[in-house]
This record gives sequence, C-alpha cells and structure tokens, in this order.
Amino acid sequence: MTSLRGKSQRILQILFLLSLIVMAACTDTTENNLIGAATRISSEIDEALVNAPQLALAGKVTSPDGNRWLNDYVAIVYKDGEEVGRDVSKLGEFPESGQGKHDGLFFIQFQNAYDLTAVDLLPPSPDITFQDAPGVVGVKYIYSWLGDVQPGHRVNVSVPAKRIIYSLVVIPIPLAELPAEFQEGKTELTADNKIIAHAADGTSLELDLGTAVAPTVPTAAAQPAGSGGLSWTRTVSGFYGSRWDAWLQYVDGQVIGITWDEFKDESLRYNPDLATDGYVFQPEKEYLFPEN
Repeated sequence: MTSLRGKSQRILQILFLLSLIVMAACTDTTENNLIGAATRISSEIDEALVNAPQLALAGKVTSPDGNRWLNDYVAIVYKDGEEVGRDVSKLGEFPESGQGKHDGLFFIQFQNAYDLTAVDLLPPSPDITFQDAPGVVGVKYIYSWLGDVQPGHRVNVSVPAKRIIYSLVVIPIPLAELPAEFQEGKTELTADNKIIAHAADGTSLELDLGTAVAPTVPTAAAQPAGSGGLSWTRTVSGFYGSRWDAWLQYVDGQVIGITWDEFKDESLRYNPDLATDGYVFQPEKEYLFPEN
C-alpha cells in the first residue's frame, strides 16, 4: 500500500508541474493566480490520498435455486432507511471480483459522507470484507463484493462509530413488472422490510419484501370460462422466466380479453408458488395460464 501511494504521489507531482507550466504559458496568468491554483490542487490531492470519496456494494442477483444469475432486477442501497443509490442487474464485469463478465451484476456507488475507512464498516458476515480499490489518486472507492444475493433478501452493513446502518435489498420483482413509482425517484426502507414509494399525487405505495405483493392477493382456484370466454385452465410446465417473459410467450397476442396488468396480478392468484419462488416460473413446476 505504501509503494502504491508513493507512486500515486509521484504521478500527481508530475501532473501538478505540467498544470503549472500550462498556466504559466497563458499571457494573462499572474503570480497570484498560480499560487491560488497550486493551493487548491494541493488541497484536493491531500484529501483524495486520505479519504475515499465513494463507497460501493457489488454482487450478483441469483435465482432462489442458485442455478441462474438474473438480469433486470433492481438493487437499492439505503442509509438508515433512506435510498442513497441503486442499480439494475445486467451482464457486466466488476474488476475487483476477479470473476470476469457474468449476468446478474449490480454495482452501486454512493457518497462516503462520513469519510469512512474500510475498518469502520462492519460487514454482515465474517466471509465478507471491505477493501480499498486503488485509483490514480489514492483510493477510488471502498467496496465489498457480496457475491450471490437473492431477490427479496436484505444485507445490512453497520457503522458502529457513526451509529448508522447501510442496507442493500434486491426487489423481488423484475424491473418490467414494477409499478412506476418504484422504478423512479427515491424510496424508503422500513425496519420490517417494507419499501415505500411516494406517488406524484401524494399517496404512498408499499411493497413488502416478504411477499412482494401490495396489497396481499388471496389465492383462488381455477375458474371455468366466463362470459368473455376466458379461463385459467391451461397448464404449462418446463418454462423458466419472469411474469413478463410468460406474458410475451404464452398470452400476448394469443389470449383475448386480458391485459398485461390483469395477467400480472391474476397469475399470482392462480399460481401462489410464484411468490415463494421469487416471482420466477420454475421449469420443474406446473402452472395455470389463461386461455380462450
């Protein structure tokens, strides 16, 4: 670490001298301007060498059975229940993990408002650590690679010295199926694992991480075709994917008399296992779908 910091300082000294040369070449540069610029640059260098400006949490969104890494899930970091950063899982690479490119990656950077160091952060388990990611100037950010995180799970990182807690959650509903209020703006996280989003009209929406259904939708048995000729009597197995994937493959343009919003809600009523499986259809299970 000392060697790395020494190299960074030498690089900075060279850049600093170059900046002075460029400034001196300007015809309207005065001695006072040079002194002021040198003071500001020196101060910024000193601060960057001491404190990491960002904290970061990274990991992979993993299916409940652990067999797949899931894209298009929203991961959010909270400080004492207030949202401070988010990302959507996708194909990507987190260099510090050493795992190359993979699906399900989330990487959330947020402000290190308390000038914390790696030793200030208390990870959720002994096998998870915080480390410095070196940059050209000092530490780029302090990060923790959380590994596999399932939708609906909550990971807490305590900072005893500051009496604060950072929490990471992965919303157990794919991005395409989330209400707009949860896709944009700030949300809040309660102590009993509920995410609160505030609508433009002043109302609040609540999503319970335990069920990911708000309000709770009761189960129901299959119904025969009604006056509209629609019934939830088609059985499907061998399918893996989200409700949006199922809508595109089995319903959209094929079944008359049902909208996406209706299918999204009704599929939970007729297939209660979806909630416990992270809202992902499992190929080994059989499900009820609508048909005409």
